[in-house]
Amino acid sequence: MARRGRNEGSVTFLKSRKVWVASVFEGMGPDGKPIYRKAQRKTKAAATAALNEMKVEAASGRPVVKGRMTVGEWLDHWMDHHVKPNRSAKTVRSYDQVVRIHLKPKLGRIELKKLDPSSIARFFADKRVEFAKKREELEEARAKNSKIKRQPVQGEATLRNVRAVLRAALNQAVATGRLSYCPVNQATNLGRIQRKSTQVLTPKDLAELYKAVSCSPIERLVRFVMATGLRVGEATGLRWRDVDLKAGVFRVENQLQRVGGKLAVRPLKTEMS
Repeated sequence: MARRGRNEGSVTFLKSRKVWVASVFEGMGPDGKPIYRKAQRKTKAAATAALNEMKVEAASGRPVVKGRMTVGEWLDHWMDHHVKPNRSAKTVRSYDQVVRIHLKPKLGRIELKKLDPSSIARFFADKRVEFAKKREELEEARAKNSKIKRQPVQGEATLRNVRAVLRAALNQAVATGRLSYCPVNQATNLGRIQRKSTQVLTPKDLAELYKAVSCSPIERLVRFVMATGLRVGEATGLRWRDVDLKAGVFRVENQLQRVGGKLAVRPLKTEMS
């Protein structure tokens, strides 16, 4: 009997496990043994659907997506094995907040390989509704009680951060063969996430700021930051060995960060910094 051709497949019933097995022949391996993509399903119809999906993936050259890992399980794996060993403590804390507060509650139970662009679009649409409702509730509460202080509300900046973290996690899933593509990159109806324009201080604003901090403990720090354009963390992370007073130069090699309530000197994120 002739062997099936490449990307052809079959559906058979495995009596020992009482499951239907979809199998697609992909060719011969370096050791001369045949290579198959396989999927087990409880019904023949489900196995046939899995067979058709595998045939499409094989024809497109997409990598095999194995297992039934959920989005939540992948996010935990991604944080533990890709983010925590390679990112700063501050970045890890930021990513962890996005994963715990925004991603896992809404997307965590979805099977990773079933996450598609439409699911991503619904997620961001729901987030916009959620954020708008919170803003309305806060305004209503302040209208009834003027003593309630204004609070920072989640909006476009949060959505940008959530999208960036989700895209990074799913791109890593693609790189490791967990996904055949990144659905965030394919989603076209996420809605436009607005970016706030950068506000620059005018000479008049600078004069008023200098006057306001005059004789205060932070006067010299403010003047130094304004004159050099450094971030506050970069300015406060300077050490005497980084400064050459005779030559009138300094080297920015570190930054001061507050992590877990404690101050710590950390290296800059990138070489460009």
